[in-house]
Amino acid sequence: MAFGEKTTEKEWLNIGKQIFRKEKWKRSAWANFQQKGDLLFSFSCMKVNKKNEVVIYLEFKPADIDLLFWEIVSLPENKQQPMSFRIIGAWVLKGCPIANWIEVIDPNKPELAFESVLQKVNQHIAKLEHITDLQTFINHLELQAEQTSIMPLLVTCLIRIDQLDKAMKLAETEISKKNSGGFSVSNTTYYQLARDEILKRQRLVKNSSKTSVFSKLFFGKSRK
Repeated sequence: MAFGEKTTEKEWLNIGKQIFRKEKWKRSAWANFQQKGDLLFSFSCMKVNKKNEVVIYLEFKPADIDLLFWEIVSLPENKQQPMSFRIIGAWVLKGCPIANWIEVIDPNKPELAFESVLQKVNQHIAKLEHITDLQTFINHLELQAEQTSIMPLLVTCLIRIDQLDKAMKLAETEISKKNSGGFSVSNTTYYQLARDEILKRQRLVKNSSKTSVFSKLFFGKSRK
């Protein structure tokens, strides 16, 4: 039996949805997602062809990193959107890939394939237990830095923890390559906007340092 005979693609995918929901995975549009601590995991399970195959793409990112991304690209209104928007929204940061694979569905027992998907998802996530904060997430990203798709995520994470010099170097490299970072409005790319944000933060740090030095000199003399 193939799709279009007794069981439709939508019906089979709904079986998967019910199975995933048992382990607290939520679904919106094409994505299944779940927040675990400070990390947001998601996987697609939507493309089913005539060979009864489901293609799975599993990825993750810090749950709140899009908040900074939206500040940088001047879309603060997106902060009011539900968590699912951080996965399926038009202007969001692409997550770091974890794994992708094809699952073959037995038309007579489709639930077995989706239970297998869930088992593999859990196994892949378990291998990432060493990622406990933003710095360990960045360390993981840097091991995959050759993938241009994760570069906007890496630059944003570096800005978030104030590793501004490193973030600037990466942003300027991508600008020199004429890469947009997946966001471009009025000929301004994400990396150009990120560079502006970095410069702004560097000025704040510099001014803060000057103020601190002045205060020490002034108040130090006053005490004497």
